[in-house]
Amino acid sequence: MSKRLLLTGLLFSALVQASSSPEHYAYQAELSESEAALQRVEIPIDVLLAVTRADLGDIGVFDSAGKSLPSSIRKATPQQLEKQVELPFHVFSSYSKRSSKIVTTREQTSQKDQISEIRTTETIPVDQTRPVYIIELGDDDSGITIESVELQWTHQPDDQFLRLRVEVGNNLDNWRTIQKRKILTNANTDKPEWRTIDSIPKSKKYLRLTPLISVDSFEIQKVVGSYHQSIAETKIWHRLEALRPLEDHQDFYAFDMPAAVKADHLRLIPGTEQTLIGGDLYASNDDFEHKRRIVSRLQQHNFTDGEIKPSLDINLPSQKYQHWWFKSDRVFDSPPHVEIAFPVYEMLFLGNDAGPFRLAWGNFEATAPNNDLTGILSDQQKQTRAELVQLRTVDIVGGEARLAPPVKLPWLKWLLWLLMFAAVAATARMALSLLRDMKST
Repeated sequence: MSKRLLLTGLLFSALVQASSSPEHYAYQAELSESEAALQRVEIPIDVLLAVTRADLGDIGVFDSAGKSLPSSIRKATPQQLEKQVELPFHVFSSYSKRSSKIVTTREQTSQKDQISEIRTTETIPVDQTRPVYIIELGDDDSGITIESVELQWTHQPDDQFLRLRVEVGNNLDNWRTIQKRKILTNANTDKPEWRTIDSIPKSKKYLRLTPLISVDSFEIQKVVGSYHQSIAETKIWHRLEALRPLEDHQDFYAFDMPAAVKADHLRLIPGTEQTLIGGDLYASNDDFEHKRRIVSRLQQHNFTDGEIKPSLDINLPSQKYQHWWFKSDRVFDSPPHVEIAFPVYEMLFLGNDAGPFRLAWGNFEATAPNNDLTGILSDQQKQTRAELVQLRTVDIVGGEARLAPPVKLPWLKWLLWLLMFAAVAATARMALSLLRDMKST
């Protein structure tokens, strides 16, 4: 994948002319070295607080020559860990009339020194016994979805393949066959897939295994189930300064969101120990008079010990609000603090041979992110975990001047006002002249 992906990225970069350079950004930082074609860097809180666009369009990756690299910005995908658990199983005997044998009986009688014999031949069916195993996959309360099972067993003759019919069900009365002829073998202990049954449907409680051919013996010793567990989504928390009380509304405390990027969660932290927080949370993109209530009857306390604990996480609405107010139902000795949480964003990019690479951010002239890497990667490559690189020392490039456009003096507006005053003055002068002429006549 690496060579083809790198070649595609280089060709794409040669065809697309970059619309910006590192000098157009406020800050930049060198990235740690990596030889991987597909790399990623997680965006830290200092970068999130300095961007000028909510869609992170003013973040770019450049090589040592200042050329923009194909990239894509996205929320970091939650990681999944593969886990294993030993599963309980039960063995039952199944009887089937699969063969028969011929039985001959003889009956002799003696009469007048003569012996007569009656011979009777008949075919009798023979019942065969074979073990049937039922494996417990779990229940809804466990929260585990078994995706595959690996078996440890013995059977004779051991030089033959073990052929099984694999069925699933939620009770003992109804079974659905998922594999009619599953072949397993113990011949190679280094290949667990030779001992594994996969593609198990979700939400099934039992797995039934039935041998298809007669074996002298078949005994399962251990069953290990595999499943994936998602790691809880991580957040980047940032603490704001203490809330500031409003002079005209003593029960209100104000704070503003510090970033163009929308925060997802919020929580209040008491300013002192043994403090009870209670009240309502308001927000607005306008002034105080146009606020709307976001959370009602918020309650938090930390009376159990001396540790200062934050409130429960509050999910923020989808709309981004700049101005926030907390209306408290009590007076604080020390105002509480606010912590806000952002999702973890990551920048995917294609490296070239012109390293070291640099991440640049903060550019009020930037437009929406191109995400040009999205069109290059296949669906399988998008799921591939790119190699993680880290930010090193941050350097100031354009500084704060690149975070907002320069303030322009409204010369045109002033000129219009000046012309209007001049016209009014001229009109008033003409009116006075006409008034004098009328009085003189």
